[in-house]
Amino acid sequence: MPSTHVRLLVILSYLPLITGKSLRQSVQDSQNNITCTCRKTKVAILGVGVAGIMAAKELTANNITDFLIVETNDRIGGRIRSHSFGHNPKTGLPYTIELGANWVHGTHVPSANTPENPVWALAQAANLSSAPTNFSSIRYYNDSGPIESSQLDALLRDVDRLSEALAGAGRDAGRMNSEAIKDQSLREGLRKHGWDPKGDPIKQALEWYEVDYELGQSAEESSQLYSMAAFNSTQSSSPTSNAFITSQSPHGFSTILTHLAATFLSTTSSPSHSSTRHTVNDTRLLLSHRVTHIDSSPTSVTIYSKSTTGSTSCIEAKQVITTFSLGVLQHRSCSSSSSSSGLVFTPPLPDWKTDGIDTMQTSHYTKIFLQWPPTQIFWPPSPQFHLYASSSTSASAFSPTIIQSLAHPTIFPNSGILLLTVVGRAALQIESQPDALTLAQILEVLGRMFPGAAPIPSPSYFYYPRWSRTSWAYGAFSNVPLGMARGMRRDLGREVGRMWFAGEYTSLERFGYLQGAAEEGRRVGKEVAGRVLGGDECEDVQREMT
Repeated sequence: MPSTHVRLLVILSYLPLITGKSLRQSVQDSQNNITCTCRKTKVAILGVGVAGIMAAKELTANNITDFLIVETNDRIGGRIRSHSFGHNPKTGLPYTIELGANWVHGTHVPSANTPENPVWALAQAANLSSAPTNFSSIRYYNDSGPIESSQLDALLRDVDRLSEALAGAGRDAGRMNSEAIKDQSLREGLRKHGWDPKGDPIKQALEWYEVDYELGQSAEESSQLYSMAAFNSTQSSSPTSNAFITSQSPHGFSTILTHLAATFLSTTSSPSHSSTRHTVNDTRLLLSHRVTHIDSSPTSVTIYSKSTTGSTSCIEAKQVITTFSLGVLQHRSCSSSSSSSGLVFTPPLPDWKTDGIDTMQTSHYTKIFLQWPPTQIFWPPSPQFHLYASSSTSASAFSPTIIQSLAHPTIFPNSGILLLTVVGRAALQIESQPDALTLAQILEVLGRMFPGAAPIPSPSYFYYPRWSRTSWAYGAFSNVPLGMARGMRRDLGREVGRMWFAGEYTSLERFGYLQGAAEEGRRVGKEVAGRVLGGDECEDVQREMT
């Protein structure tokens, strides 16, 4: 990602139930003949990623403790997901790497014009280690290896031209917003300012680094209005404003959520390395439960879920906050037949809601990790990034591609770890093919980039997630396409009767970012608290549900 790349990556999910005051009621799902004992609660929160945790925190801050949280995974975090990888010769343990969100974008000191980034505040409170990211610390490559100094001046002039075109597109987007001018693709916006990379692999790679790497989709696929709003509200020219999380704690980046959860949910604490590890054991948190059905009425909402053992349980709530990913909502089922794999809403969500869900785009973003022994490091130590551009069709899935050196002195020094990132259709291709094929393709590309080290030896460790095939995510994060009406965009964050929606995809400006998810969770938590404290009456519920 360019002057600030992260992606958030955020979660969907679902969790258990029970409060000391919970009442039980037998409820039958008429379509599946499921009879189970439901627990009653004022608010059910579906998903325990950053949006879900922030919503629960906001309810607690308003003295509402009668809530239940339902999560499909066995952990807190959602698309903030760490993984043990490789070998750290200093500790003898694996490294903790982040498969999803990895950066905090916007670590500035808050002011009147720049409010506090809630994710950065959480990272500081949890004492997470991080490294400043300098996206300008980069070396460029083509099929012959590093681009020669004789070509570098021309390339850097193109970098300046692209920066100017993006700035111009940003100014135009501001006018689009203030004057209600019709949106257009980011490609059209860049072309207006003299930037068109067609036919030039180097220019295409430069644009990929600034646009695709950030949005997970191309300029042709992306809205100029909303893309520039996201850039302007999350990016900064300061290298220190983009913090790459390097925490080696057991929970990695998701420590920000377990640490926050420990301030209002019951936990047990145990020492871990140089810090304290918090394990949430609150009976209001239901982990390893997958929501299958959400049945709404004018007076309540009933949520059905299945545990990992196959047992069915249900919750009857006055208000429900759904923090499922956009991909999960797009994968919803239209029927509740036993063969349905997606989430079922009864009655179905209204057209005004599903129009926005189905128009919004799910981006695909794949992080591929490789580790070689320190004695086999074949890339220069100084650059943080290595950008590859090729005209070869055999490298199409990895051209362009960006390689981040996690062996950089500011991250995991001398670790021998590289992080390759592919996005969009290339990410879908990579996630659908065997590991062995992906590795072979990568080694071929690395041999072209570093011909002096060819043939590149196979790494000792190799791993990548498949977000597009993960049933509780179905993709990495959201992006706004060309042609999405402003009203439709706002409708994504509107409630449907007693169902509320929060996540990075509902953020008007910071979609795709953890910050957007955190802000939306907090917003909806406040609104639901107001509804509950106001008597829990829902005006025109039936109208909103149709």
